[in-house]
Amino acid sequence: MRVPSRLPRELNGRESFRVSDGLVLGVTAGRLRSSDLEAPFWGIRSSSSPSTIDALCSAYSHRMPERAFFCHQTATQLLGCPLPLRLSDLLPLHLGVIAGDAPVRAQKIITHRLNVAASDLRLVEGHRVLRPARLWCQLAGELDLKELVAAGDFFVARRARLCSVADLTRTFNGFDRLRGAETVRAALDLISERAESPQESHLRVAFARAGFPAPEVNEDVFDERGLFVARPDLRFSTFGICVEYEGDGHRVSMSQWRHDVTRTRRLEELGWRVFRVTGADSADQFSLLVTQLARVLCERGWRGPDEVQRKKYQLLLTERR
Repeated sequence: MRVPSRLPRELNGRESFRVSDGLVLGVTAGRLRSSDLEAPFWGIRSSSSPSTIDALCSAYSHRMPERAFFCHQTATQLLGCPLPLRLSDLLPLHLGVIAGDAPVRAQKIITHRLNVAASDLRLVEGHRVLRPARLWCQLAGELDLKELVAAGDFFVARRARLCSVADLTRTFNGFDRLRGAETVRAALDLISERAESPQESHLRVAFARAGFPAPEVNEDVFDERGLFVARPDLRFSTFGICVEYEGDGHRVSMSQWRHDVTRTRRLEELGWRVFRVTGADSADQFSLLVTQLARVLCERGWRGPDEVQRKKYQLLLTERR
């Protein structure tokens, strides 16, 4: 088997490069077609097949128009925001061009013409992307309510602070028309900067649809001596109820499992009723959990659902597929 010749030192160590650059450096067309090089996009070669969104965007950036930027799912993935499985494919890349500029016509690329100003763009790991608040509004046409709340929670979360709820609201109000506008209006009332996982976000949406009072998010619980006991994912302090979402990490880690048992016991000793939730509960939109939680809320003094709130969110019940 013939071993491909070495590439010029100018190309060594580069994850990707333009075919035209290789030709200028004396690399033959045949060498550029060798099996040790991948062609992630037309006119681009890479030493290995790009397997991350950052690597794909870096590869395409070699032939990206000067004023173009990444948007939609691509920009969302670059920011690290969780998306539902149906939107998790890395390709095609979503590329934004300023209205009036020529669209990009290329395989593995979807072009969106957008009215944007320089202030609408950000640099993320060297990539131009639509700013988070504008991007979140853009996602409203693709996400259902629980997914849009989860994305909003991620953008405003204290650990990242990519934007604020005020930024989201102000950006939304700047649109004359927006696909998914009703979903945005509902989501803005539910977003929390204290949320730490999409599952917490989905639970809060399920509770809002049931007409429950708004739970407190990731707030500390202390005992009668002022000592820290736990920080439940969600809690209804007025009614002494905590809700904890437990992913697989809580199941497979012995130390985590023991910690969870001890924490639950301490909360119950203080009079809290603890609901431990798993992924299995989400299969039916948390309907069984909601029924059980409603009963306990009533036992502890709740007067029943807010019908105006419940009807508002029930109108947005349909999931995106």
